[in-house]
Amino acid sequence: MFERFSHPTSASVKMYLPIKMMMLVVLMAAFAGSVIGQTTPTTITNAAVASIVTPNTTDPVVSVPAVDAPISPETASTKPYPQGAGSDNQGYVIARGYVFRIHRSGGDPAIINATATGTVGSITDFKYGTKSAYKVEAGWNWSNNFGFRASYFYTNQSAEVDRTQTATAPFFISPRPLNLVFTGAPTVGTTARFRERFQVHVFDVEGTYKWHDPNWTVLVSGGVRIAPSRQTYTVEDIFAGSPENLRYTQERTGIGPTGAIDFRHRFGTSHFWWTGAARFAALFGQIDESGAYVVPGFTATAVRTSSRTTWVFEGESGIEWMHKFGGNNEVFLNGSGIFHNWNDLLNIMPVPAIGASATLTLDNPLLPPTRKGSIRFLGGAFSVGFRF
Repeated sequence: MFERFSHPTSASVKMYLPIKMMMLVVLMAAFAGSVIGQTTPTTITNAAVASIVTPNTTDPVVSVPAVDAPISPETASTKPYPQGAGSDNQGYVIARGYVFRIHRSGGDPAIINATATGTVGSITDFKYGTKSAYKVEAGWNWSNNFGFRASYFYTNQSAEVDRTQTATAPFFISPRPLNLVFTGAPTVGTTARFRERFQVHVFDVEGTYKWHDPNWTVLVSGGVRIAPSRQTYTVEDIFAGSPENLRYTQERTGIGPTGAIDFRHRFGTSHFWWTGAARFAALFGQIDESGAYVVPGFTATAVRTSSRTTWVFEGESGIEWMHKFGGNNEVFLNGSGIFHNWNDLLNIMPVPAIGASATLTLDNPLLPPTRKGSIRFLGGAFSVGFRF
């Protein structure tokens, strides 16, 4: 029995052994699959965590756009304020020269040409022709719109008429300012010289306010003007072998308000600009006149003082060329047409009518002046300037 029993057992072991080996392989494969299945999700999860912990530099929530980056001190503008006629600068200086023709309303008599009987035959005026002037100006802005400027203008004008006395020449008589007597009969062969000179200094000090964009600038200003002026009229000749001379002077310091508007407009994107300006002023003050007629052994004098208000208008229009360099610095050239009018600035010496007596009393120093004269300047101006 024992032998029967043991025989089948040994056979069964031999029969089931391959089956057991196959099951073991299957179990090992399943275990390996389980391990692989667990490792893969773990790796994905770690990557996700890493992506959360380490921000993406392209994430718009976390990244800072370049345009929003703060401006460093090196790139910040150090001259944010505009100044001058249409520029991104704080200060400017200008030098200007003028050439113009002069017109005086009411005439400008130099000589009364009299006949031998002492009547007026003709009247000769001074001819000023083309004269010049200059101006310097500087300005500064302490804020984006507000600033100030100051300028100085000066002109010195003179004219002369000479007459040589001959045996048949008529008398040469002055217009008799302040009714001072002038003989008017120089020695034959000598020259009588008639001269006139006018000069004016103009000081303007103003506050300014300006609107501007890349193509337009409009500046308005207001302040005070001080304008001392001086006019002289002189005659020199030789009478009966002795020097004879007449000197007349009028002086005035006009003070009053002034205001102006300046504009500047760019032509497209070029370096050229259209410019213009208009200015008004009112000057108050008195005119002090004095005169003296002197010959050897005799002197006659006269004085007069009178109040006067002078209205001034100045206008101009021109073309400017501008070039930038060294950042915001600018150099510019400007050529403009100008028109200036100063009304009632002078006293015009009255003269008798043609055919009347050449020695007729017309300018009584005890009465106010009977004739007032205006001066007009019509011409051009050339400027060179620097903005910084």
